[in-house]
Amino acid sequence: MEILGMSPGAKVGEILDEIHERQLAGEIKTKKDAIRWVSGRE
Repeated sequence: MEILGMSPGAKVGEILDEIHERQLAGEIKTKKDAIRWVSGRE
C-alpha cells in the first residue's frame, strides 16, 4: 500500500482480500487495474 501511503494493518488486509476477490471475478486483471480501483476507494 505504498502507493497510497498506508501503514500495514487490518485495513490493508481487507483491501488486498477485496482485490483478490475482484481478480477472481475478472474485474481486476492488471496491477494498473488494482491501483485504479484502490485509488477510487478513497
